[in-house]
Amino acid sequence: MEGKVKGVIIKKSSTGWHAIFQTEVEKKPLEKTGRVVGIDLGVEKLVNLGRRGDREPQSFR
Repeated sequence: MEGKVKGVIIKKSSTGWHAIFQTEVEKKPLEKTGRVVGIDLGVEKLVNLGRRGDREPQSFR
């Protein structure tokens, strides 16, 4: 497991017991691609990702 463990959540579900680890890792800078994207959260549509168009999850329709 990468990073320092900051917390653990133990959950029981219908498929069994699960452990969820919260960790803290050092930020790694992203490689520069020369591309940019704008994200607009709106009232009529959940999100617009510019050239990729509108995105609205099924549960928000």
